[in-house]
Amino acid sequence: MKGLILGSAAVVMIAAATGCAGELKSGPPEGKPIPGAFHPLHVTGPDAGTKTCLV
Repeated sequence: MKGLILGSAAVVMIAAATGCAGELKSGPPEGKPIPGAFHPLHVTGPDAGTKTCLV
């Protein structure tokens, strides 16, 4: 019962917070450049220590 009450309170708080957030927009703003490529540094596996492409 306590979990149900806490869960319900969390849902109400999230709903209230998102209602005050305003209009949501997806993606970068118009006129701004798109972020560049992602080059991860591998720390384990056969590519450890390199920045090879994941694809």
